[in-house]
Amino acid sequence: MNDTNINFFKVNWSNEDYPKPSNDCGNGACTTVGDECVCEVDITTRRFFKGVPTLSLTARLAHGAPNPAAFNDDEYTLSNDSTADVTVYHRKDKKEYSKNTIFSVVRNETRVFLKNYISRVNMAGSTATYSFRNPVSMMSLVNPESRDAHYETDAVIDHYFYHPNTPTFVAMRLLERFGHSNPSPRYIKVVSKAFSRGIYAKQKKSISIGTGKYGDLAATVAAILLDREGKTPALDADPSAGAFKEPVLKYIGILRSMGKQSGSV
Repeated sequence: MNDTNINFFKVNWSNEDYPKPSNDCGNGACTTVGDECVCEVDITTRRFFKGVPTLSLTARLAHGAPNPAAFNDDEYTLSNDSTADVTVYHRKDKKEYSKNTIFSVVRNETRVFLKNYISRVNMAGSTATYSFRNPVSMMSLVNPESRDAHYETDAVIDHYFYHPNTPTFVAMRLLERFGHSNPSPRYIKVVSKAFSRGIYAKQKKSISIGTGKYGDLAATVAAILLDREGKTPALDADPSAGAFKEPVLKYIGILRSMGKQSGSV
């Protein structure tokens, strides 16, 4: 967004159309420099919701906010519009919903605070509408701060840990390491649910393992060891059901035991 930052990132353009050399950089909206378009932009912000949203709709908010408790006393007040899923905070002396309104929700056992506004980047001087939502904020190369690096690192780790694909990814990797190189989709689902729910339970046998918190590894491992697919001896006769080593590692081990070396015939 400026000369002090050389980070590149992808954005979601409105109508999937953007200035590029093939359309004369947006019909003159930007300046052509070689094979690239250099654009002047302006950023506009406005409030997103005019009332309390449902929990699912809060996923459309992309800007975080500080905890209202971090401000001075009475800077933010709890709104009567708050629901069981969404807590609403208004700025002092402002009861209506504005860009400064803060919503608080719980996602994956973690409470997050979201600001009630949407920002849009527009190409200045464009005869057509070229814009995208939510400009990315990067660390400045001119005045970098270690605090920003810590915050960005923490945010990235949280993003990976709470990503929707993480439970399935962890389930697959752990199942492979426990000797199930080709687990069934049902088995993967059982283990991933134990990871995301933080508990593994069998009501008929009065078994309940885990704290009930997202990412509980005790529940995840219990699902691997106590599931019927992990205990049945019938699968031992099926060579595709699993092994203690990945097939390629077993093959390499056999070759090494025969004295084979890399590059030998």
